[in-house]
Amino acid sequence: MERPRVLTVSCKECGSQFETLRRDPRVYCSRPCMLTGRAKAKRRRVARICKQCGRTFEIHRAHAERDRGRHTGQFCSRPCTWAYWRAHPEEHPSRRQKGINGRLDSQGYRWRDGKREHRLVMEEMLGRRLDRWETVHHKNGVRSDNRPENLELWAGKQPSGVRAQDALAARLEDLEARVVALEMWRSRNSNRVNAKHESQTFARGASAP
Repeated sequence: MERPRVLTVSCKECGSQFETLRRDPRVYCSRPCMLTGRAKAKRRRVARICKQCGRTFEIHRAHAERDRGRHTGQFCSRPCTWAYWRAHPEEHPSRRQKGINGRLDSQGYRWRDGKREHRLVMEEMLGRRLDRWETVHHKNGVRSDNRPENLELWAGKQPSGVRAQDALAARLEDLEARVVALEMWRSRNSNRVNAKHESQTFARGASAP
């Protein structure tokens, strides 16, 4: 039985039924539908749901993939954006970048109460506010280590890197902490081995006639 040469398919754009040849099938029923469908495919837009009003809208796929830039696909319009940030100021990107609740920024500094924590610690140590030209140096080079003994006040800009003696002292302190942790681990394991050996000895003595 010979197969029909004509097929009935649905248009990819409008959904209407139309006939097309089996050897050369079409996906659009007309030229307007073809132009519209190709334009949508070329734009490569994706659907998102607005966090404020819940409406479905479309954004460029590149913005959705990298999730940054002027339009990240969270809101459908500026009024929705402003209304959401007024209702949730703690989630604003500018507040998140400052590291609320001890988070780190892109440069490795820890933030607290809207300021970098190392400057707050130095102000608490000195009992006064720091001037704008005063900077705080981390001796061991770890910007998130804001212990008072690791901070040093500088009157002006500080050079890159750390002093050799400071780096050596930080390395020795780290090695000492590792040695202490290793000794604690060995003592715990030795206690476990001794307890296991005593339990086995007791069990053997109890089973003996």
